[in-house]
Amino acid sequence: LEHGCETMHNARLREMMREAGIDPARYGFASVQLDGGIDRVLERIERWFEGAMEASRPSAERQAGLGNLRVGLFSAGRLEDPEAAALLEVLRILLGCGAAVVIPHRASLLENAAFSEALGGGPIHAGLGYGQRVPGPGLFVMDTPSAHAVETLSGLGATGVHLVLGRTGEPPLPAHPLVPVVQFSATSSAPDLDLVLRPPASRWPDRLLAAIVATASRRYVPRYLASGYCDFQLSRGRLGLSM
Repeated sequence: LEHGCETMHNARLREMMREAGIDPARYGFASVQLDGGIDRVLERIERWFEGAMEASRPSAERQAGLGNLRVGLFSAGRLEDPEAAALLEVLRILLGCGAAVVIPHRASLLENAAFSEALGGGPIHAGLGYGQRVPGPGLFVMDTPSAHAVETLSGLGATGVHLVLGRTGEPPLPAHPLVPVVQFSATSSAPDLDLVLRPPASRWPDRLLAAIVATASRRYVPRYLASGYCDFQLSRGRLGLSM
C-alpha cells in the first residue's frame, strides 16, 4: 500500500520482488492517490482479500517436530541467571532439532554473561537485517534500529517466525496482531502473563518448551492476543524522523 508521494513506489517494489525471485502476482497493490482516496483504497484492499480468501484452500494439518519451527526469543529487562539458563537450554534443544531461532540484538538476554559466553563470548553482531526473512535453520541475531519493544516484535514477526517466546516484566507487552507472543517471567506475578515460573528452576526449560509446542499446535492462544490487546509499529530506521 503506497500513499503516492513517497520515494518507494509500488512499481519499484515490484522490480525488487522480481530481482529477488518473488512473483508480484502473489500480492495485492494499492495506492491512496491512484485509487481515489482512503475510502476507495480500503474498498479495493477488502475486495482483494475477499478474492484471495475465496481462491485459497485451507492447509491440511499434519504432525511435525520442533525442527520445523521458526521461533523468536525476546527479553525485556534484566534477566536473572536461572531465567537466562532456561532460555539457553531451550535454544540448545531447538537448534539441536534443526529449528530456526531469531534473537533481536538489543534483547537483554544477550547481555547476560552466561548466555553470551555460551554463544562464544565477545561482541555479538547482528547478521540478519530488521525484518529480513530467515533463510533457513540455525541461530540468527536480528538488527533492531531502536529499543522500542513493539517495533522489535514487529521486526521479529517479519522474519517469518511462527511465534515469539518473550521474557517480559510488569506489565506485559501488548501482543503482536499477526504472530503469537508467549510472555513469561520468574520475577513478576502480573496476572496477564502466559507463564509464571516458580522453583525448581530445573523444570523451566520443559515448561517453556511445552508452551512453545502448545502455541504452535494452536492448543493455546496467548492471553493478550486472545483479548485483542495488540499493538503494531514498524521501525523507521536509525535515520527516520517522525514529523
